[in-house]
Amino acid sequence: MKRALAGHALILTGTALLNRFADMFFTVYISNKIGPEGMGLLQLILSVYFAAAVISTSGISMAVIRLVSEETGRGSEKNARFVLKKSCILSLYLSVFAALALFFFSGPIGNDILRDGRTVSALKFLAPSLPFMGISSCIRGYFHGVKNTVKPSSSLLLEQLIRFLSTAVLLEVMLPKGLEYACIAASCGSVISEAGACLYLILLYRFEKRKRMSGSGPRGIIKRIAAVCFPLAASSYVRSFLNTVENIMIPAGLEKFGASPKASLEQYGILKGMAMPLLIFPSVFLSSVSTILIPVISEANVLQQKNKIRYVITRVIQFTSLLSVLIAGLFILFAGDLGVLIYRSAEVGPVLFKLAPLVPLIYLDFATDGMLIGLNQQVSSLKYNVLDSMLKVGLLFVLIPKMGVDGLILVLFCTKILNMTLSIGRLLMVSKLKLQLMNCIIKPVFSIVAAGFAAAFLYRSTASCKIHNGAMLALEMIPVIAVYFLLLILTGCIKTDDIDWFKSIFRNKSAPHIAGETAGRSLR
Repeated sequence: MKRALAGHALILTGTALLNRFADMFFTVYISNKIGPEGMGLLQLILSVYFAAAVISTSGISMAVIRLVSEETGRGSEKNARFVLKKSCILSLYLSVFAALALFFFSGPIGNDILRDGRTVSALKFLAPSLPFMGISSCIRGYFHGVKNTVKPSSSLLLEQLIRFLSTAVLLEVMLPKGLEYACIAASCGSVISEAGACLYLILLYRFEKRKRMSGSGPRGIIKRIAAVCFPLAASSYVRSFLNTVENIMIPAGLEKFGASPKASLEQYGILKGMAMPLLIFPSVFLSSVSTILIPVISEANVLQQKNKIRYVITRVIQFTSLLSVLIAGLFILFAGDLGVLIYRSAEVGPVLFKLAPLVPLIYLDFATDGMLIGLNQQVSSLKYNVLDSMLKVGLLFVLIPKMGVDGLILVLFCTKILNMTLSIGRLLMVSKLKLQLMNCIIKPVFSIVAAGFAAAFLYRSTASCKIHNGAMLALEMIPVIAVYFLLLILTGCIKTDDIDWFKSIFRNKSAPHIAGETAGRSLR
């Protein structure tokens, strides 16, 4: 189990890392082209587009991953393909509806809700991408369910390449006409890339298919799809609506705080379009593992392999905690340099510094949500996510007009702490594991603080000067990372069996004690 999991995770991590680099490169490219105001305008457009995209996918992808993994675990390839077929039909109906609604209501949405007529044309151009997105999400879910990670990962890379090339070409032609046309260029690039990726995935699936299915498929599969899909869809619909409301409220609230319409868009673009993508960028390592976890945990849950479930959850929470605390520390220590190096802007650094402590909360929430879905706890995940979004909208309404950007940051902290606490509490209760704060939080935080002080002393004693250069910045980060992991080992947060487990990933041996005492132990 462990070696298969590691193999899939390594493939996903490698391709997802390339994909995330491409996405980050694209974000930097766009921000340098259209500036903070353009990024704010684009974020408004995307907030509505993502709401329509949620209708197109509606939790179907997660349902496909889970149900396909369950059927393949039982040895029924026919049932797995039947799940995909019915899911694609459902997704196609929903995505066509969403596309028509987005196209015909783009005027009222842009003029009356977003209060910026420059968004209308871009929303219309985005509408045709939704059916392609819906079908692609189903096929990717199928490939993940059968633990074939190369094909969906390669489709994401192809999608990014097409999006970047097409958008870059269109921007050169349309940007001189203004920000409205720049957003249209970005919209057209998204349509072209979604269509190309969808065609590629269809060809991959057809090529893989060795025999035709006959008959109407087993009874009960439609109900099972609905049982998984509808709670996720309901959660997605509510959260998407609230998220759209949230994104509309932010620029309006900043204006009430005293900013001009242009300045409010710029502040919104810096936080949502520039700082947050950079903050979430390193989560590629965790999102790959989380995608693998859903079929692995679902299959183990169906087969009642409790030790296997506890083993996976133990390792993932441990890995997530240690990695996220390190990443948060690096963002805090080097926020200013990262802002200037990546975006050529001194305004991004202070925002990134304030947001950096969110990293452990965000990353743990990512990992926990995936494991809850694998354990058939999607209803609980729904409740927590809806509560998170409702609280966020309410707090934004009160705090942004009074505190501006600082109010938004405070809201993010409050809601993330609540969501993560509820989610991880539910996960530990269902899996019957115990979380010890000392090794998961206190020791890692102590280690990164000590590593930061050590690095500051080193740079001061060597009269190190701050040069906004990628190689120099990487060299400055290395002592922090080295001291951090050294302290984790010295404090017993990382033990010998943890190191042996990591090394065993690359050997032709099974991990020690997977089904024995290691699998059943608590989170030390």
